[in-house]
Amino acid sequence: EGTIVNLPKTTQDGYEFIGWKAEGDDTVYGVGDEFKMPAADTTLVAQWKEIIIVSYDVTYEYIGDDIPASAPELPADSTATAGSDVIVAAIPSNIAGYNFQGWYYNGIKYAENDVIEMPAADIVIEGFWVKIEPNKYVVSYSYDGDVPAKADKLPEIAIYAVGADVEIADAPSEVEGYTFEGWFIDNAPAADFTMPEKNVEIVGKWTIHTNDIVFDAHGGTFDNDSEQLTKTDVEYGAKIEDQLPDIPEKKGHSFDGWQTKDGKDVPDTMPDGDLELVAKWKVNSYTITFDSNGGTAVDPIKAEYDTVVTKPADPTREGFIFKGWSPEVPGKMPAHDMTVVAQWEAKPDTKTYTLTVDANGGTFGTNDKYTKELKEGEDIGTLTVPTREGYEFKG
Repeated sequence: EGTIVNLPKTTQDGYEFIGWKAEGDDTVYGVGDEFKMPAADTTLVAQWKEIIIVSYDVTYEYIGDDIPASAPELPADSTATAGSDVIVAAIPSNIAGYNFQGWYYNGIKYAENDVIEMPAADIVIEGFWVKIEPNKYVVSYSYDGDVPAKADKLPEIAIYAVGADVEIADAPSEVEGYTFEGWFIDNAPAADFTMPEKNVEIVGKWTIHTNDIVFDAHGGTFDNDSEQLTKTDVEYGAKIEDQLPDIPEKKGHSFDGWQTKDGKDVPDTMPDGDLELVAKWKVNSYTITFDSNGGTAVDPIKAEYDTVVTKPADPTREGFIFKGWSPEVPGKMPAHDMTVVAQWEAKPDTKTYTLTVDANGGTFGTNDKYTKELKEGEDIGTLTVPTREGYEFKG
């Protein structure tokens, strides 16, 4: 009774674990919550939420002004679930007078059998054809690195004659959580150029921002006895639940989750900046039980941890002087339940009497009676049960 149990997590295919619920109690206890054991056997029942799997469409289409009439049939439409791998289809063979530039999605050029992580939305993978003309070549754009989902659409593929002036496209719009590092040709920063006798691919490079999360135990401590932990280099948009440390501990309290330093709910994902999270605590209540040890009953005291405890009135017992409690009643509620036992001393003028217990035809082992010396008012205690052949003891 009163033992604090840290609750674990369990799993079941097709379901999301919500928490634990005790029979007869509507409270749902989450992973890491502290459950205080009641004074009875208790069964905790796992609570589940069915995971609804949603599939999204994957389609291919050709784009450009010069799609050859004999272009191969597009790959078949398919579906995929969010987070699953989409394997990019084979690259069509070039056709006389035309070149296939590649498959593109979200600004990135993909080769055959490359993998696209399926978002929670339908996607279209685009294939671009260009017509081959004498002394003309292709300028194409693609993105590389940590490409944001909200990045601007790539500049259109264009065809230039050899010797023509080519202007580099403007940088795409800013996207929260990302930095566009610029356009590059062969890994060198791109500038306006004269069209050479070859195709040119211009690559825009993106990097994702990383920041720190500081966890403040707010009067508690972590496993390493520190009051703060820092998780460094957390990417923008990362799930906060995946960054959380082990639950801190605080004497006399139960952990009640995290909040921002200004008291707001924790965001689901990492913002574009450092984040400080502060532990929330609920103060625990504990009980002092009084064992009067033969004296008059004393009601238990239940109070929150570290609150002032007022001693109850002393119990009484006929023929004895109350000498206090063992252990002493604390001045403030400790961080645990406890029982204190009354201590007694017989009054000096208390008389002593002899109690004779007679088996009345039975025996106590080898004797037919025995005696006990008791002070006036003293509890008789438990008497030995006699035996008698052919009889049942009735009291």
